[in-house]
Amino acid sequence: MIHEKIIGGITEYLYHRPRYTGETEILKPEAYLRLPFRYEDLSKAQIGFSLSGITKNIEYQISAGWYYSRDVTRYIPYRHAAVDFALPYGFPVAAPCDGYAISSYYSYPLLDSKGRLKQIEGKYCNFGIGYFVQIYNPEMKRFIQLGHLSDIHKSIPFSIPNKVNNLWKPTNNNLPITELESEKNPNVVSVKTGETIGYVGYSGLCYGDDYFYGHERPYQIDPQKLGTWSIPHVHMDEFMRNFVTGKKDWRRDPYDIYAWRTSYPTHTNNLPIGNEPLFITDSNNKPYYADK
Repeated sequence: MIHEKIIGGITEYLYHRPRYTGETEILKPEAYLRLPFRYEDLSKAQIGFSLSGITKNIEYQISAGWYYSRDVTRYIPYRHAAVDFALPYGFPVAAPCDGYAISSYYSYPLLDSKGRLKQIEGKYCNFGIGYFVQIYNPEMKRFIQLGHLSDIHKSIPFSIPNKVNNLWKPTNNNLPITELESEKNPNVVSVKTGETIGYVGYSGLCYGDDYFYGHERPYQIDPQKLGTWSIPHVHMDEFMRNFVTGKKDWRRDPYDIYAWRTSYPTHTNNLPIGNEPLFITDSNNKPYYADK
């Protein structure tokens, strides 16, 4: 629709051509990412989840792109600043690039417009990235975050979050670059493209807590008992970090598309990726898998 195209144009203008602090040259995107999944794993996946229900015999589905669609917000689209890949609960997630990885947890109670605890279908719910892994790529000097994981691979150190009021705040997610690259910090580990870093879930988006104080590793929920107001998926965003404020700077859409799920490429459609994607693509303009 026309207003969605307008929002896309404004977002592209504001966010697609980022500059680091103090730079005068435009930071040009350079492809360095692969899909956060291995082909071998995807070839075995028989069921994927979409917002409209269950679709059989697909490899992966984009459930949300640069915007949340009205299917999610029940209102006009707003910026998501990431890509969500919907796959079955527990599906392995692979590192889409080489780098240095940390992991932790972040969530808080979802509030309504009046500041009250929000209920969905009569249940109080949480919001946040949940269990996540962040990978710093030293060549691009950028970060990749993969969130809403059901578990984090045992090879990735887990930094226990701190609880402030009702907010679970992550730890060690703002380490200096020198400390990330030194490999001397026990909360950091070097990873290679294609290595398993975690598993698809919906942490941070549950009806109730999916992390409890004192656990040194992610708390293992029973997905049949602790439900979600979302769907199983992995959230992926790419950014630079402001080490003064600790906030993410200049998030970018890896596909260079700036639209929602119907405009994102999967293995089943022919819609083109943008002109300057961050994904490494094959001769058919499709992202490479993590192991190919």
